[in-house]
Amino acid sequence: MTTEFFTEKQSTFIKPTYTREPAMTANTLAILPANELLRNHDAQLHCHKLQELLKFPAPYTALCTQTMANFAAFAQQLPATESSYYSNHHGLLLHGLDRASIATTHYYHQLLPHTTQYNLLSETHALWLYVVFTSALLHRLGHVITKLQVRLQQTSDKATTSWQPLAGAMSSTTYRYYHYQFVADNDDYLSYALTRYFARQIVPEAGFNWITSDNDVLKIWLALLEEDWQRTGSLASLIPLSQLESVMQYFNEKQQQIAQQYKQDAQATTQQTNTTLFNKDAAQTNKFGKDNPEANAVFNAAEAAAAFLQWLQKNIQQQNKNITINKDPSSAVQVTKEGVLLTFPKLADLIKEFQANSGNQKINALAWTDVVSQLTQLGVSRADNNNNHIRQVRLGTAEQTKLVKAILISNVQTIFLEGTPPESKVPYAMINPHPNIDHVLPQTGHGSDHGMHLRHVPPGLTR
Repeated sequence: MTTEFFTEKQSTFIKPTYTREPAMTANTLAILPANELLRNHDAQLHCHKLQELLKFPAPYTALCTQTMANFAAFAQQLPATESSYYSNHHGLLLHGLDRASIATTHYYHQLLPHTTQYNLLSETHALWLYVVFTSALLHRLGHVITKLQVRLQQTSDKATTSWQPLAGAMSSTTYRYYHYQFVADNDDYLSYALTRYFARQIVPEAGFNWITSDNDVLKIWLALLEEDWQRTGSLASLIPLSQLESVMQYFNEKQQQIAQQYKQDAQATTQQTNTTLFNKDAAQTNKFGKDNPEANAVFNAAEAAAAFLQWLQKNIQQQNKNITINKDPSSAVQVTKEGVLLTFPKLADLIKEFQANSGNQKINALAWTDVVSQLTQLGVSRADNNNNHIRQVRLGTAEQTKLVKAILISNVQTIFLEGTPPESKVPYAMINPHPNIDHVLPQTGHGSDHGMHLRHVPPGLTR
């Protein structure tokens, strides 16, 4: 059953619905209003759940619906990744809604364990809930946008100009279509700052004023958006763990759909072609299945990477003797003030141990380097100022220095679910550390045709 989520009054910021024309290519799509985007079956499921969880007091009762509508208008049918999780049409939208749903659910269970009537929350608790909801919804939005080149079109077969996301959503322009593609060059370190700019666009004025009414709330909201986990207090673990849980749920659902496809093909009595793995809304970008081995290989490696992180969490809790923490420069895990360093070559050994004990033939068949490659794409690692997720770190004293490669997991709770060991006493120095993003965000800029342009930078938030 299709439910109309938005009244005419609630959707006035969206251009009127027009007659859709068929897209010419898989990555050329019509610019749609938010209410049509949110009619997607999976989006409706998330919206229903979020509307039940987010019962805000007056005058904020419509904030949940308005925020989701603004996010949908911005995300359109863009994917969240090129060839990993949520890489189908609507992927960016569905991933954000799913992560927000998981994070708000965890907020209740962890911080309000005895709450059963969501509509009886105090205004203070409701405000913190809105902070969690919006920061989870918009988590790493800047990372996705900087990896995409989006061209706007008047007709479905001819691109005319680049989309300027800092100037507003595609639906606020006069164009009717857009074409997207992923680009190799992107400003990964810059995207942390861009996420907060996009948040200022997407969060309705009433919601932004509510957040800024309390300076402490505003500081933590900005820290959550920028992944400055040391300033987020008890909320530090909610977003990264919700990100990982959302990714794992995606892989589990797709594996079930792939298995169902094989079952249907085996039972078919007549020739069947182009069996669809996903619902009709995502059929154009169906990537995984028995007829696409290259996409399946990426899918399997990405699924293995997410499963490895969960294996690492569990084995640290169980004190696996092969996982050395903070002992010396050769330890697999080094806890620093910036986060957790997973160092090579010990990380490779741990991945191989995970593969050997997985009981999964597809995971066993993967090269450990493929798992590492996808590990850096899960949204939990932080790049250096050269956009490298595998960075160089100098460990040890001046008398005994060791230069190693490592992945920096920026949130300690992503690795240590219960308790955190003290920071490593091993001296270390980051090579090409992450710069202060406030010094690299330009006030004006001129982009090329690769990636996101920065011609129009609106007034933004500052620390």
